[in-house]
Amino acid sequence: MAEFGFASLDERYTLHLDEISVTTDANNTRIWERASKAGFIYGVYLQMDAGNRAVRLMVDGREISILDKTPSQMVAAGMDVPNPVFPYALATDDDNYVHNWVWTPREPRIAEYVDRAYIEVAAGVLVVGKVLYAESRE
Repeated sequence: MAEFGFASLDERYTLHLDEISVTTDANNTRIWERASKAGFIYGVYLQMDAGNRAVRLMVDGREISILDKTPSQMVAAGMDVPNPVFPYALATDDDNYVHNWVWTPREPRIAEYVDRAYIEVAAGVLVVGKVLYAESRE
């Protein structure tokens, strides 16, 4: 994990970059989690070996991602570039088993968490990725 400190006029945060490398299974679908701290998610990049599995990002109980569509389905529906409603950038290559899921919020408040944020990927997927986030030092 990389760590960078910064401060604004009224808030003190440390910027973190977590790296992920995990294969999910029925008992382990949560690939990243931050609990009992306040913060903001600035970006998520995931590369998966399956395009037909759902990805879910939860922030303080709010579902941020589309749970009922897989990366392949989102690309087929035309969601291959970020847009103001669902800011994803997706790329999927079924022949080579490479599927990218990139999420960056339009503004930090969309991905602000007070207590808990986590990412889940359906079972049976090799996931490699990074999460850039800032957490309060207090």
